[in-house]
Amino acid sequence: MENLFDGVTGELRGQMQGSQEIVKALMEGSERQMGAFQQMLAEATSSYTELVNAPFELYQKNLEAMRKRTGE
Repeated sequence: MENLFDGVTGELRGQMQGSQEIVKALMEGSERQMGAFQQMLAEATSSYTELVNAPFELYQKNLEAMRKRTGE
């Protein structure tokens, strides 16, 4: 009877350790995905900001060029 109990306990312990390893791997993968998404979002935000600001920067450069031509 004791061998049966030890066998069941050992099997449960092994399954628990296996489950812990799976959860750990899933958490690590999830963290990598979150980091990649955050980086992608930061790059997209930066690109969008540059796109929105481009006409204003062009206007400012043209305005400065006109001022230099007119001597102001």
